[in-house]
Amino acid sequence: MSLISVIVPVYNVEAYLRRCLNSLQKQYYKNLEIIVVDDGSTDQSYRIAKEYEFQDARFKVVQKANGGLSSARNFGLQYASGDYISFIDSDDFISEDYYSLMMNYINKDTIVMCYFQRFTKEEELNRFDEYKVKSYTNKEALNLLYSDDYVQTVIACNKLVPKDLVQKNLFPLGVIYEDEATTYKWLDQCKTVTIVTKPMYYYFIREGSITKVKYHKRRFDYLQALKDRVSYFSNHNVEMYAKTVKAWFYATFEFMMELKVNHIKDDEKKHILYLQRKESYHLLRKIKYFSLKTRCMYHLAYYVPFLYYAKLKGVQHD
Repeated sequence: MSLISVIVPVYNVEAYLRRCLNSLQKQYYKNLEIIVVDDGSTDQSYRIAKEYEFQDARFKVVQKANGGLSSARNFGLQYASGDYISFIDSDDFISEDYYSLMMNYINKDTIVMCYFQRFTKEEELNRFDEYKVKSYTNKEALNLLYSDDYVQTVIACNKLVPKDLVQKNLFPLGVIYEDEATTYKWLDQCKTVTIVTKPMYYYFIREGSITKVKYHKRRFDYLQALKDRVSYFSNHNVEMYAKTVKAWFYATFEFMMELKVNHIKDDEKKHILYLQRKESYHLLRKIKYFSLKTRCMYHLAYYVPFLYYAKLKGVQHD
């Protein structure tokens, strides 16, 4: 029976941590090592985690100075001896059949992922017994990043991943959009991706947890992740390169227009957006992949942005 290393980064989540660790303890699939990384918590999170370590030999609690989610995930990976890696955020939890079901479809060349549900209160959750299993080549899976399944595809926490893929593609430090900067490499470097359409990962939304400052940082981290992805695909995947350049251009456009429409005066942010918008547009112009209609639309967005934005959003601007 293959060993799964479950890495749980923890930072000041004393109110939610037991729910997360209980869900791991109750897994039908028992061959787990659960690595709880305390990322410099100042509340009772470390003490709570140590209780589980004392009760259950599968738990290992390690401490480090605060460095953020990416740092904690990478740190936990150093202690992982399993064949496969799973990341669980410490305010989320999973269904009891999460690993037992996904392990039915895993191998050293395959990533398995399930659907997830967002919730603010547990009573909002719906439990599903019926599901489908879909198998994709890595190229087909990458295309899901530009579909309605984008969020399900890009997050790290709903996936079971061969350890070597994670070790070769660590999370970048100091960014908020760490999944956006990482999981596409996993998808590109595996052979197949299997999706179990049953929502088994429960993603907790803490009300008011994202400040305006963090929101803007998230947006810039997202733009940087797209820019890095453009560079990554530029030499070996024409289709993904084209789609990522397009996504990058429109992401800079939307953020720039939000700042203008909401009368946010931040010359530094606007200058960065101007440069990224210009760079992405010039790359986009060189790509022959898109239809004439698509090319006309991004030319319109570049040269007559307010007209395009009003058409897209129905926004009036004075």
